[in-house]
Amino acid sequence: MQSLRSSAAVIITRPPNTIACAIITGFGLDIFVIFDSRPRPSYPFGSGLILSTSIDQAVARLQTIFPAVGQYFLSESDLWRARLLNNVSSSIFVSNKQPIRDIQGSTIESGPVVLWLQAEMACLKQENAELTSAKKKLEEEVNRFDSVQTTTAEPPRLDRQESSSQPPYNHTSSSLSTLNKLQQSIEDIQLVASTAHSFSCAICMDEQPMDNTVELECNHPICRDCIRGHICSKIEERRFPVHCPVCMMEQNDQPGVISRLLVQLIGVDERNYAIWEEMELSQHSVLIHCRRCRRSAQVDKEEHEASEVLTCPLPDCNYVWCKACQRPIATTNGSNTNPPHSCDGAAELRHLMQQQGWKFCPNCKIPVERIGGCRHMSCTVPGCNTHFCYDCGECIIRSTFGYRIQGAVNAHHCSGTHQLFDVDNDNNNNGEINFMRRMVRRIRRMTRRRA
Repeated sequence: MQSLRSSAAVIITRPPNTIACAIITGFGLDIFVIFDSRPRPSYPFGSGLILSTSIDQAVARLQTIFPAVGQYFLSESDLWRARLLNNVSSSIFVSNKQPIRDIQGSTIESGPVVLWLQAEMACLKQENAELTSAKKKLEEEVNRFDSVQTTTAEPPRLDRQESSSQPPYNHTSSSLSTLNKLQQSIEDIQLVASTAHSFSCAICMDEQPMDNTVELECNHPICRDCIRGHICSKIEERRFPVHCPVCMMEQNDQPGVISRLLVQLIGVDERNYAIWEEMELSQHSVLIHCRRCRRSAQVDKEEHEASEVLTCPLPDCNYVWCKACQRPIATTNGSNTNPPHSCDGAAELRHLMQQQGWKFCPNCKIPVERIGGCRHMSCTVPGCNTHFCYDCGECIIRSTFGYRIQGAVNAHHCSGTHQLFDVDNDNNNNGEINFMRRMVRRIRRMTRRRA
């Protein structure tokens, strides 16, 4: 490349590296350019572009990119050359030695659109020159008419010469009308040219340049200031999605929707854009707040609606709570000791009563705990009057008459299925048990006598 007298470039590929080298001539010295597409220690954040006027520095840089061939390739005679050539490819580009064509010629040949524009420009220049010359002539005629009118202001004598000068007056008046028409046409052309590059905003009704408009799905012409104010007001109201204001005024069934790209292009502040992203994300997620870690996180909306128990999604928090009552739920930790959660506490109460061996009144369902004595239990709730067995939990009788209650109790416990007293093998309790048995026998005898 150094021996070339013109600029040249070569693209070298040896997997996994691909670089481009170029030499630029014509500035009194040769400039070597190396473009490396991969990050290196000297440019770790992306591709690198190296410029140098020394070929030695350029070669040293290439040696760092393409290291020398290892001993593995040199071990088998000349096979390393074939292997190296198979792994290396290059493409060389040399600039044309012919003189570069002028820019105008290249532009004309680049396409029919440019050629048509140049032809239009030439026509407009010619028309402008013609109009300028016509305007100068008309101005001269107007000046001549003013001078003639000033001369005729004095009372002259009428003669043939003055009467013969009447046609120039008619000619001057016709020239004035032509000048007025020409000026009016020029103003019309200028008005059309100015309105062709402007539009009327559908909200503020002001004439705005075309570069101040925004592109909406509904193609309504709205300026950037109006659409920015509309979007910011909807963001403050937490309204999403944001529709085209003209479509909403026209009550269109399918109004245009403001996209995120449009919000970025019109330039809202960081606070409003953060709210926009939050509203956009809320279409598919729900924001939940953890009471333990005092943080918030977004969760999937469908999963949130289907779940009855919520778990903090943050990695360092395993807080679990009920979605309905917002109360914490104790985790099992691999055991079944904790009861299932219920918002009214019924499941927890049943679990506690099963653990403690408590019973419900079969009539009013009030919890009852037996501390001591026999298994015959009587409910103390006013109006209940239920007598039940603490062993099986069945209702024995509902009555306020003592003899009926005693008979039902004897019939229930004398069947042999349920004992009236606890059987204990401890010698210390034998006396008490015997005493209670004797009392039962006496009660039975008294009942039989009454019967």
